[in-house]
Amino acid sequence: MGLKRVYKPYGRAYEDSEGHIYPGVTSILNVMDKNLGWWQMNEMGKAVIEKVTDALQGKRLVNLEEIVKEAKKAADEYRDKKGAQGTYIHKIIEKRLNKEDITVQRKKDVKLSAIMFQIEKWIGDNELEPVLVEAYLLSRDHDYAGAVDLVARQNSKKYGPQLVLVDMKTGRSIQQEHTWQMAAYATAYEEMYCEPIDMAFILHIDYENQIIKEEKHLHKVDIPKEFSHFLSVYGAFKARHAKQLQEST
Repeated sequence: MGLKRVYKPYGRAYEDSEGHIYPGVTSILNVMDKNLGWWQMNEMGKAVIEKVTDALQGKRLVNLEEIVKEAKKAADEYRDKKGAQGTYIHKIIEKRLNKEDITVQRKKDVKLSAIMFQIEKWIGDNELEPVLVEAYLLSRDHDYAGAVDLVARQNSKKYGPQLVLVDMKTGRSIQQEHTWQMAAYATAYEEMYCEPIDMAFILHIDYENQIIKEEKHLHKVDIPKEFSHFLSVYGAFKARHAKQLQEST
């Protein structure tokens, strides 16, 4: 299969060894219009206060156009900073799940060390044995691809033997579309490996407060319904990016 991650005008995508491009699950779900998050409004508000205060103290006219521009810039910079932080955290988690040494990173970052301790404990408490880490999953039937953090086998006394997906989120909150994302991953995994996923977990990582929390779990019986929601969103994505999708094939 040989999937590699690429970037297109509509967002993240994956290319196979034959050059076919598959839109990424996260790019597909990003077609949904989202309201400004409270963190964005907070950063914009701080920028507005700073600019207005500077203008008043300097006895200058308040330039509204400049203030709006700076407020948006502040929100974008904060978003990019958090995005880079999330990417870094995921890379360290991936290294640890692959049984690589992360002692240096843990010594440099106390918060990261606390987060890793909790993730390791959660994996142990749930008796998970990793099968695939940062697994690239592809659905040729539905023409999409994506990457899930962990595929693992669970052999607990409580649940019995199960095959589970785990995806870890470092954003401010968990949204409904994250459930659709996991359903898409589960469906692609079953198509590729001819084995159904029994359970999908979403872990929320709060880096600043050094907390991880199991936010959602999706049972096998719920996957088809949630996947149908994903396909509905995919239809909207195809309509919005029809020309770009045609050009990338």
